[in-house]
Formats: sequence, C-alpha cells, structure tokens
Amino acid sequence: MGSNATDEAHSGPLQLQFDRSVKLSFQGSSISSDGGLLLRRELDDALGLIDVATNHIADPRTGKNGRHHLAGLLRQMIFSRLAGYEDVNDADRLSCDPVMRQLIGGRALKHGAFSPCLSPCNLERCALRPGNVQSADGWEDVLKPVLARYSADARPSITRRRFRADAAFAIPALFDLLETEGWDYAIRINGNPKLHEQVAFLTRRPPGRPPNHVVRRSTSFHYRARS
Repeated sequence: MGSNATDEAHSGPLQLQFDRSVKLSFQGSSISSDGGLLLRRELDDALGLIDVATNHIADPRTGKNGRHHLAGLLRQMIFSRLAGYEDVNDADRLSCDPVMRQLIGGRALKHGAFSPCLSPCNLERCALRPGNVQSADGWEDVLKPVLARYSADARPSITRRRFRADAAFAIPALFDLLETEGWDYAIRINGNPKLHEQVAFLTRRPPGRPPNHVVRRSTSFHYRARS
C-alpha cells in the first residue's frame, strides 16, 4: 500500500501490491443512482429518435450564448423525466450528476450545468405586455381562445380538463369562467398568516439527516377570503 494511504487527494488512487492493475479510489461526488439511463441512451442512439426529433424542431437561438445544442436539451428533458425527476427544478442538482452529463454529451461532459429552460409544454398563445402592469393584465384576450379550443364542444374526446396558474390569475371572473366551462383548476393565491398557520406542520424539518431525494408534502383544507 502507498505511504500516504489516507490522503487520496494528494496521492491519487491506491494501487494494490498483489495486483498492480487494481486501483482503489473514493469518488463520492461521481456516484449516480441513474446508471440505468445509459442503456436507454444506447437504445436511443440505435434508433436515432432524438436525431429525428431534432431535425423537426427549429432552434431560433443566435449568437454564442447557447451552451448546449438542441439535441442535448432534448436529452435533458426526456431522460430526466424517465428517471423520475418531474420538473426542471431538479436541473441544477442534476448538472453535477455524472450519468446525466454523459447522457447529454457535448459541453455537459466538461462543464456540467445544462440549461433547465426547455419545457415539454406546448405554447398555445402568448402576449407582450408593459412591464408596469399586473401579470394577468388582458387575460381574457389570451386565455379565452385557448379555453375555447379545448372546450367540450371543440374537443369532445377530452373527458377532463385541467387549468393551473399562478397567483396573478386568482381572479373571480376567471374562476367563474372555468367552472362554467367544466374545468378543474388549481390557482395559487398569495400567502398570508392564516394560510401559513394551516401548513405550519408541513414546514417543520423532521429529525435526522435530510433525504437525498425530493420530498413533496401536501394537505387540503377549506379557506375563504374575507370579502
């Protein structure tokens, strides 16, 4: 064994005397639990599915600010969801995962930190607005055509319709429209002391070390704002 067996950072991997081809090293930061995705990447390379998708999607980015090619962004989106990471909030943590970096390839192998900006959602409609107005300003012009496009009359094959929005869209008129059209909806509302009191037990950190996986806790209760 080497004379500096405990200082791997300076001495490098340890070589066994009985078999010099065997090296012992500790690389905790390079451990991944997503090794099975490498087989799926191998299958994708054989079938060429990502390449086919890339050929049919336009990449409007210009200049030199883009870190990764479109194929890498597609792999990030698809393989992260295959591994059970449901949203792009995990992208920063996965940027250091050796398997994810290998799956994406290109600059991700050396630099990591791939972009979490590619979303699997389809853009239905958008509108530019001044920066000094509320986020939901002019919501009727944007949302009503989309809701009509997926209404029961237009898409009878859709048996359940769901709508989600942030707190800017907590508008009674929008609530009435969604309920009239038969939509299920979840719209965030701004926090206040009463709401914080209702979920206080969920925000307390449990004893012991925090887990290495994402933990989601939820509850339900009736709430009526003072009017």
